[in-house]
Amino acid sequence: MESSKSFVKSFSDAFTTASYSIRTDLSGFKGSGVYLDLARSVEELPLLRDVGHASTRSTTINIAFVMIGAGVLGFPKLFARVGIPVGTALLMLCCATSIVMCTILGNSIEAMDRTLKKQDPTSQRITKMDDLGRACFGKPGELVAFIMVNASFVGKLGCLSVLIGQGLNFLMPFFAYRAWILVVTGLLIPVAFLRDVSLIQRLAVIGVMASVIYISTIIGGSVKASSTRAEAFDPSPPTTVATCFSVFATMMFGFGPTDVLATIRRDMVAPEELPRALLTSHVVIGIVYLMAGVFGYWGFGKDVEGNISRSMCDSPGCPGTASAEGMKAGSPWMLGYVLSGAIVINLLMTMPIVQYCFFTGIESRYPSEQPMGSVPSAIMRFSLVLFAGAIGVFVPFFLEVVGILSACLLVPLVFVLPIGFSWKVARDCGEPHSGVRLVLDVLGLCLAAALCVIGLTEAIRGLQQQVAKNPAAANPFANFFD
Repeated sequence: MESSKSFVKSFSDAFTTASYSIRTDLSGFKGSGVYLDLARSVEELPLLRDVGHASTRSTTINIAFVMIGAGVLGFPKLFARVGIPVGTALLMLCCATSIVMCTILGNSIEAMDRTLKKQDPTSQRITKMDDLGRACFGKPGELVAFIMVNASFVGKLGCLSVLIGQGLNFLMPFFAYRAWILVVTGLLIPVAFLRDVSLIQRLAVIGVMASVIYISTIIGGSVKASSTRAEAFDPSPPTTVATCFSVFATMMFGFGPTDVLATIRRDMVAPEELPRALLTSHVVIGIVYLMAGVFGYWGFGKDVEGNISRSMCDSPGCPGTASAEGMKAGSPWMLGYVLSGAIVINLLMTMPIVQYCFFTGIESRYPSEQPMGSVPSAIMRFSLVLFAGAIGVFVPFFLEVVGILSACLLVPLVFVLPIGFSWKVARDCGEPHSGVRLVLDVLGLCLAAALCVIGLTEAIRGLQQQVAKNPAAANPFANFFD
């Protein structure tokens, strides 16, 4: 009896300690707030200049929730294109590639920080990708990194506008998809002029909840769909090398947190443990993506939509999809309503933050004594919102937009910049790369070039196929309010 009491007390003490540790670590979780820190200058965050505050565990959580998001909705379709064995292999390769490239970038930041401190003890730490670009290659390097990071923000806004329009149309089909895009664009215009979005940052927990809903509803919908699927399930359909390159490039949309890595590293109490945080977060998110891809393809089959929420209807399919064209659409599922609701709520929090990062990134280029004028600033803000809305209106195919974005912007951001910066940092530190390392770098750049060219070609071909399959959805002038 005494030993039982002792065991219970020990278990209780251990549980209390673990609970406190988790609460402490989660207090450092900022989720999408990492992007807000990216937008701020070091001068606005003086306490973070030299000493971080985030534990390795909370950093792991931050990286995980920066990566996971709307991209998970497209993984079932990616697996449908290549099958489960090839899809799993590509996902593992993509995950490993992202870990390696992020580690290379993190090591470059650490080495450059040391070099700058030796040259000038008062120098500021590397906090953004363009800081590293300036330290390595001067103004040209800073400009290239700045353009690539901010261009990825613009592309992400375009992808998200497609998703939010589709989500609202699923929830309230009495209003057309494109009409909903106009409504959201109208709502985002005044939000674009906000100078403080800290309130939205406090709602970052919504992103956590949405991510849980994404994967649970995908699995639940797949189980339901599998019971009514007419055709036999083929786990390994025929595919091509070009398709594999395209799928690999598109999968990068769900990984490669290089745009915020410097900001995340700056916040760490122990920056040397960044590789550990990267490994753990990537493994967890890789498992989530694998579950979504395997279950989604298994349940819905080869005709699963690029945005899986638009597959969660009775036969012949959801309104606006190719399978339902010319016929009465099937009744939406409750799981589809839940998933679409989570998408809409999460994106209404995410899109203003991405906008804010882009705007402040542009305006920070101007010196404090001569800030960007109010008229150019207003034009910039207004134009970005309109551009994102235009993508949603004219290209209502989520996965194809993601494929084009990944091939054009994310692959260079994940491969080219880390490899280039790493080479220059090694030379500046007096420890140039060995011959073997240079060969590996060249192979990495060749892979990036192949992913860009083949991935973009296949994404455009896929977009053309979608247009041919569903011309009604692709022609806004003929069916704007349908």
